[in-house]
Amino acid sequence: MAALVKSVAAFGVAVLLSGCVIYPYPHVARVSPDVEGKLVDSVSGAPVVGASVCFVNRPGVATVSGADGCFTLPCARDFYVLHWSTYDGIDTDIPYKEPPVGKLRISHPDYFALEFAIPEAATNNYWCERRHLEVRERIGLDPVVK
Repeated sequence: MAALVKSVAAFGVAVLLSGCVIYPYPHVARVSPDVEGKLVDSVSGAPVVGASVCFVNRPGVATVSGADGCFTLPCARDFYVLHWSTYDGIDTDIPYKEPPVGKLRISHPDYFALEFAIPEAATNNYWCERRHLEVRERIGLDPVVK
């Protein structure tokens, strides 16, 4: 037990001398913007009603398109326990979690499933720091031929 206490104390002294600060800060943080868009049938141009939309790597953050084909995917949030700050301004929340990728998974029984890359995510590494993001182009889904 004494060895454990000495190890923890030595780690604490090393962190303080390095200019880093780790402190308990349980919190929930937004890790993606709200995403809005419109789903249409790629053949007829009609709105696609009732399609499921989620982030590819966050299936728990999902929504369904409305009668006009429009959807609003709420932001993803993560829970963190600790916060790490360095003397040069680098801040990190612990435990580290991979942010949502810039792709949406769209599915509907009458259409082929689609993974849609959000254009802003492909050109901007900080897309997930925005509060709101509107996909300006209509997202076309290809109908399944029955």
